[in-house]
Amino acid sequence: MAAANYTNDVLREEENRNPRQPLLEYEDFKLVKTGFHGWFYVWRMGVPENYENGDDLLTFANENKFKFVNLVKNKMEQLGSVKVLFAAKVKFEKVNVDEDGNEEAVVMEHYFKDNDARVFQNASEEEIKEEYENFVDRENGKI
Repeated sequence: MAAANYTNDVLREEENRNPRQPLLEYEDFKLVKTGFHGWFYVWRMGVPENYENGDDLLTFANENKFKFVNLVKNKMEQLGSVKVLFAAKVKFEKVNVDEDGNEEAVVMEHYFKDNDARVFQNASEEEIKEEYENFVDRENGKI
């Protein structure tokens, strides 16, 4: 109990010294979770329903890498450093046909993520882009 009170006191003290900037809006990204007294954010980008390349995750990732790089760069400038954990949720769909010709769709979702978070502090756009591309390449091999 004392540790929890101490943590809250430290957070309040830090917030008074360094007030947080308001959250910036990022087109195509949604803030889906915030916690730990507003110091922790989860940004998410989903493939739109009407995406012209269908379900091609690799093409989507390559087309949107600079949006990700800009988000990380802006948050890094705003906060001083950014801790990033790369993850992708992929939906697999298979249609099974029984002996009578009836079709049944089977859907499975799987999360692909890095085990280690990356901390960006004074990172260049090229460094951020390289980490993003490395994640996409690693996970593409698993999918």
